[in-house]
Amino acid sequence: MITIDDDFIYPSSLIEELVDLNSKFPKAICCHRAFEIKRNGEKIAPYVEWCNMMLNVEPTYDVFFTSGGGTLFPAHCFSEEVLNRDLFMESCKFADDVWLNVMAQLNKTQTVKVDSLLENIMPIIINDNIELSSVNVGEGMNDMQLKKILSYLKKDKNLDWGIFKYKIN
Repeated sequence: MITIDDDFIYPSSLIEELVDLNSKFPKAICCHRAFEIKRNGEKIAPYVEWCNMMLNVEPTYDVFFTSGGGTLFPAHCFSEEVLNRDLFMESCKFADDVWLNVMAQLNKTQTVKVDSLLENIMPIIINDNIELSSVNVGEGMNDMQLKKILSYLKKDKNLDWGIFKYKIN
């Protein structure tokens, strides 16, 4: 499955690049737009401090994909918990990217970014459009939702890989 947002015009090579990367790493989530998960020691840094990832060579847990930038999800990449509607609505209802990244890592699925900067991506400007990013990033909702879902999942499980091995501010 490949996801994109409906408010951008993408380069014609986007799908080909995702499929090519998937042929090299068939079990990894392949994305065009991602952030490097930054840490301050043993804690995950606030989302606003994460850096846009430009290049990435191999799958890792340190890549946080943004599904609207063009992302290929291989079959069985998510934990079965991904279908837990109540948990999603309780913890991440405004942050589908947080939910999907955590559900992938819960299933021990890593992510790799296409070796491309997507310089030709163009936003479609819509007047009076309220973007989730203004709330999730600008008002710190990504941090709150990430903390909520990680706290819930770490409560009953012995999770010691990827994003689960770090504390949340």
